[in-house]
Amino acid sequence: MSKKTFYGIIAVLFIVSGGAGLVYQIVWFKYLSLFLGNTTYAQTIVLATFMGGLAIGAALWGRRADRAERPLALYPTLLGLFKSWFVSVVQSLNLPLDSTAVLLLKLVVSILTLLLPTILMGGTLPVLVRFISHSVEESGKNVATLYFLNSFGAVVGSLLGGFFLVPIIGLHITIYVAAVTNVLIGAIALALSTFKLRFEPEPAAPESIGAGVFSDRQVALAVAVAGTSGLAAMIYEVAWVRMLIPVLGSSTYSYTLMLVAFISGITIGSWLVSISIYRFKSLFGALAFCQLGVGVSMAIMVPLYGHIPYYFWHLGQILVREESTYPIYLGLQFLVNFLIIILPTIFLGMSLPLASRIATRSVTVLGRSVGNVFSINTLGTVVGALAAGLLLIPIVGVRHAIEIGLLLNLLGGVVLLFFHPAFADWKRAAVLVGSVVVAALYFSLTTNWNQMVLLSGIFRQLGREYRPPPTFADYRNMSRANRVVFYKEGASATVGVVQASTADGVQEVLIINGKSDASSIGDLPTQVLLGQVPMLFSPHPDTVLVIGYGSGVTVGSVLTHPVKLVQTVEISPSTIILWKIPG
Repeated sequence: MSKKTFYGIIAVLFIVSGGAGLVYQIVWFKYLSLFLGNTTYAQTIVLATFMGGLAIGAALWGRRADRAERPLALYPTLLGLFKSWFVSVVQSLNLPLDSTAVLLLKLVVSILTLLLPTILMGGTLPVLVRFISHSVEESGKNVATLYFLNSFGAVVGSLLGGFFLVPIIGLHITIYVAAVTNVLIGAIALALSTFKLRFEPEPAAPESIGAGVFSDRQVALAVAVAGTSGLAAMIYEVAWVRMLIPVLGSSTYSYTLMLVAFISGITIGSWLVSISIYRFKSLFGALAFCQLGVGVSMAIMVPLYGHIPYYFWHLGQILVREESTYPIYLGLQFLVNFLIIILPTIFLGMSLPLASRIATRSVTVLGRSVGNVFSINTLGTVVGALAAGLLLIPIVGVRHAIEIGLLLNLLGGVVLLFFHPAFADWKRAAVLVGSVVVAALYFSLTTNWNQMVLLSGIFRQLGREYRPPPTFADYRNMSRANRVVFYKEGASATVGVVQASTADGVQEVLIINGKSDASSIGDLPTQVLLGQVPMLFSPHPDTVLVIGYGSGVTVGSVLTHPVKLVQTVEISPSTIILWKIPG
């Protein structure tokens, strides 16, 4: 078997493996949400466990690959679910569903469910890069190529899992399809590992200028930047999702398309490194350039994000609101996602292979070096996911969370340039002063997004029957006709209350993720009847459960009857916070 054929088979296996990994992620999230709850805390726990397992796997299997005689044989995965155990424990102990004990139990379930298979998944790239690399010089290209192939597979897996496998054959069969796929990949890999390879020697890979052995400080900085880059990337991803939900809608398809657009940028970035790494004059400088590229491109795009609803509305004019046009609508959603995140994600995709090459000093510890970089990067994504979803967005909001991310990237690029050995002192001073000036100009000249624009729910107004204003200024003036009296970007939803004029007078409208869910005039009869009609069919209930607090009118409607207890379940804490505000 020729080397080209052999490596071609490995490439196909790695693409399929990346696709299976994303199918697993989609199915695991859906399965676990069915019994852990679809709250932000549950989702964050699952994501943190998933990424944490990948980080452990990258570090653990990277070390193992350096000592293995047949590294290609270290390529399996496994799955187990603990639903019945979780339910029985909660029921037997009679634990309140919103208690800390249940939250910790969810963490335990996620660890038991996801940690082992994700540890095995996390080891695939370090194992393969160790297998196909025979010199330090070619390791950079190989890491970038494998990262590209795996990311490409992840794009395909996201589309297959989100749009075809789960809707058509269901969660149960989908997970077995993915498991069988991994078994076949493992079997083929084991078979390939037994081949006695007799490749003809090839000329050594060209060594890029400045790409030799790096100093301890350079390696430490590159690894640290890999971590902060992962942290910032996850802040961006979580913030983008929260920003776009009120614009594009909160369907599963919308989230899948955003994920596909995000991974597509990573894929393009890693591909660019794979074809050009030998042409970089300085890998250290290239990594700095990528980090600055992420920060600068985000700084340029952030002020424009407030215009997205208006231009998405214009795009929707090509549609007629019919079932047959829904695929076109999804295509428009992907286009919007792709355009707003493609440039920074390309730079993010370029950064990790460059950091891996800088951290690699010897082919004998290649697996460990690559595993460490990917492990630190993945740990950064865990911290970023937790920080963005649970702290940054609830405390400072979506826009400022993005700005914290771009500052991390800019800081990483500045630090790399500041300690670049080829930089003179005056260049370091210029970089430092220039960065401070740019940051000062950005924060002094930009303004916050229009809250009414973000609450507008444009996805509900698409179609030829809804005509947008001719200019963005007109759209902004139109939105100012309504007054925002409450606005909160909470952990699970963006909640607002708007005063709007109607033919019957001024009413307050409760808007959650761009959709009006209650109002003081238009929806009032429905909110009252939601409480009255069930009570008429059960005239003497002792206890009542109301799912969704909303404006509280339905609860008040129930309380007009002689009941002993009314319990309300509300998924968004921000909605409850709203009604605690005086006045």
